[in-house]
Amino acid sequence: MGRRSRFTPAHKRDAVLVVLTKQKTVSEVCRELQVSETSFNRWREQALEAIDEAMKDKAERGKADVDVERCR
Repeated sequence: MGRRSRFTPAHKRDAVLVVLTKQKTVSEVCRELQVSETSFNRWREQALEAIDEAMKDKAERGKADVDVERCR
């Protein structure tokens, strides 16, 4: 079982947004938060995947819901 993060999802989101908007570099954010670049990169990947999911159109999201229900 993994360790529990000391960072809330909001902290992670804000850190990723600071880098994506080029206010700070990945190195600066990682140094300030005392996290590894590997951890930060995982946060960024999770954020980008969530954005992809949120930006899908309704028809595409509905189809995914139907496919999941068929597997049950």
